[in-house]
Amino acid sequence: MLQAACVTRDFYQDHFRYAREPARAERARRYSISYNGLISELEESGNGVCLYDINMSAPTVADDMVLVSYSRAGLDNMLKICTCYANKWRFL
Repeated sequence: MLQAACVTRDFYQDHFRYAREPARAERARRYSISYNGLISELEESGNGVCLYDINMSAPTVADDMVLVSYSRAGLDNMLKICTCYANKWRFL
């Protein structure tokens, strides 16, 4: 919910900050739609590393992703999955 900004010397900064919040929510929604499918495909491939019961095949922060595998063949397979996913959703 947007809050009204008080009229102070920072009025324009507050207004700008509150005006950007819906845009942030929209970017977060688009990110989750675009990357959740890729992360699921990488986890389901079975090529990644599991630490205890946690799948660590593609740790992700913001829009950065690292691919982790025990073998070169597994990493190559994960890169193929990323390439196919990017072509399918026209990321490239």
